[in-house]
Amino acid sequence: MKRNRRGLTLIEILVAAGLSSIIAAGMITALSHAAGKTSLSKQTASLAEDLRRSLDLISARGQSASRLYRSDDAGLTGITVIGATGVQPILGLMAPRLTTTDPNDYAFGLFYLADPLADVYRGPKVLYYAEAALALPARPLPTGTLPALPASVTDGRVVADYLVAQDLQNRANFFKPDSSNGNKSGILYLQSTSQNLPGAAAPVLSLQVRITARN
Repeated sequence: MKRNRRGLTLIEILVAAGLSSIIAAGMITALSHAAGKTSLSKQTASLAEDLRRSLDLISARGQSASRLYRSDDAGLTGITVIGATGVQPILGLMAPRLTTTDPNDYAFGLFYLADPLADVYRGPKVLYYAEAALALPARPLPTGTLPALPASVTDGRVVADYLVAQDLQNRANFFKPDSSNGNKSGILYLQSTSQNLPGAAAPVLSLQVRITARN
């Protein structure tokens, strides 16, 4: 008795190969999607850590200050940051210089957003910090009086990148002073985005910290 040994036809082979390709492509897509989500999660965690470190630095600087200046203070917005473009002040602070005994010797610090100045840092904005030593007054200042703000500061050091542009209404990268004690305390809001990270879906991260000037 003869057995039927008919093999697969060319059409059957082509159909099987096509189905295998579709299944393989689906598996690759799923694996790529999972890898992308893992990568994005790590990138988001890294951005959050950068924001936390930035807030720790700003809080420490603020605690050493005698006065805090809000983001839209006319004195801050009038300061020229030499070497920077697209400047948006976030927080100004006036602090006594602890290296001298002169009660009128102050230093001014400015946290601000500006455009990235180097390829190693990414925007939309980068957070910088600059300091300026103020000229000693010719005569002692009256009690409770602080020196005038400087006309300019030199481009500062990078604190963090991937920050969004300042938006006062939506609490993005600005300092909101307390209504009862506006020169001494308030809340600072920082917001960053991963829109410039490869493969990222541009989540926006927001953190905040309360700052109180203690000097």
